[in-house]
Amino acid sequence: MGRRGPKGELDRKGSQIDPPPGFRLADLKLETLDGSAGTPDTLRDYSAIYDPRELSVIELSLSAIGGCLNLDTTFVPPASARRWNGSDLFDAFTVERWRQRTILGRDVLVEVVFKGFLFPLGHGASLVKLTERTFVRVGYTPVAVQIQRMFLKVGDPVKAYPAQGQPNRARRWPCAGIEILTVTTPDIVDPTGDVPDSPSCGTPGKVTVAASGRLDFEGGSPGLCFWPRTASRDGAEVWFEMRVSGEAVPVKMPLIFADNRAINHAPTMKALVSYHNTEFKDGAAETSSPLRQVTTLDRRGQPVVMGLEKKPGDTTYETAWWRLKAEGREDLAVTGGDPYAVNNNPSMVHNAAGSRRDLAQSDDDAR
Repeated sequence: MGRRGPKGELDRKGSQIDPPPGFRLADLKLETLDGSAGTPDTLRDYSAIYDPRELSVIELSLSAIGGCLNLDTTFVPPASARRWNGSDLFDAFTVERWRQRTILGRDVLVEVVFKGFLFPLGHGASLVKLTERTFVRVGYTPVAVQIQRMFLKVGDPVKAYPAQGQPNRARRWPCAGIEILTVTTPDIVDPTGDVPDSPSCGTPGKVTVAASGRLDFEGGSPGLCFWPRTASRDGAEVWFEMRVSGEAVPVKMPLIFADNRAINHAPTMKALVSYHNTEFKDGAAETSSPLRQVTTLDRRGQPVVMGLEKKPGDTTYETAWWRLKAEGREDLAVTGGDPYAVNNNPSMVHNAAGSRRDLAQSDDDAR
């Protein structure tokens, strides 16, 4: 579905246009704007054509000793339209910014920003790859070398709940919103280092974690998912500090970065959700276990409202910790079979909008 408003109009900043009359693709998934079940009269093809932005070039020149380039361009990476059976036409795009400064054929600065999200909370984030030419001393001679570093930036630190498509009106996630306080991480290990050759078609299956924190899915995956790490070893994960529902005391926990390509690939998200929910199951009873800590949010004994209140304080408990799991969204739209045969039974699918949080367990001291 294109980036559309409540009345079906395209977002003017979404770099998308409607297909001309007679040029819509056949056999695409028919949907409603709100993702609910529809009738043959309300189901429509809401796909759009990606209209990439032109490069914002400040300077471009050529000479006998090299060219000069100065540009800074932002993009809106699109996701693929889906066939009536739910499969993607192509992999989603990920690059949302390209900034480069080249002088006489030598790169001085190159910055590429990749769109993604923090899993399982759903905050929008970006993976920044920055390469700069820096002078270093080699013996008694200064030498200009290129130094590359990578880090994450959280562009949307505040997220309100319930999120779009979150099941049961988020009753299993008693949280009005989360603000990420760690908006820029320290430099992290390149998660794409030493990537093995593998098929580009992701299938749910076993997940292994590389030393860089990258998640390798059995059968391959077109996207990139990884635990941000400051060193190539277990225990070096970045802990994101956050404030839950405006509470005074911040908390922190590690989060997974999933790029836009992985988020929009249903088999990858299904495998990621399965890994997150089962790999760190309650195999160890103690909260000091590393497997328990990465998916446990320490609530530090704060009073937490666990549900709608009839009387002030009747659902408030001093809470030690939350155990976080992920689940898919409620999707009532048609995904297979006859596209005009409406399916009234809700089904749980794992996709970009649906990989959300779920409060699975809590240790409460009721007073």
